[in-house]
Amino acid sequence: MPRYGWYDPSTDEEYETDMTYDEMQQYKKDNPDLEQRFNLNFTSSQYMSTGGKMDDGWKEMLGRIADENPDSDLKDYGRRRTGKEVKTMDAIKKNRRRLGIKKDKIDTSAGINKHGERTPD
Repeated sequence: MPRYGWYDPSTDEEYETDMTYDEMQQYKKDNPDLEQRFNLNFTSSQYMSTGGKMDDGWKEMLGRIADENPDSDLKDYGRRRTGKEVKTMDAIKKNRRRLGIKKDKIDTSAGINKHGERTPD
């Protein structure tokens, strides 16, 4: 259920309520002296009630998106990878740490031709 922020100028009090959109519209009509406040740090009460954990349906959806977009930032959200992909990424991370490279994405265009040989800089 959505959370709405309110400000009462007569008491200088700010508070939040959990209610449906229709209930919020009626609440505004019943309390015309209140101002509605929008909090940029808004968190859904439903998300908070789960303890901040993602449910399995959402994880599955992120996994499907990651499967279709292997180079995206969603690659860590449940993408199913083959053993070869796991070993390749581990080797790349190990060598990046060894060389002091902080970039997370694979860039095959920087100084390597299509046969895997280093091109002159």
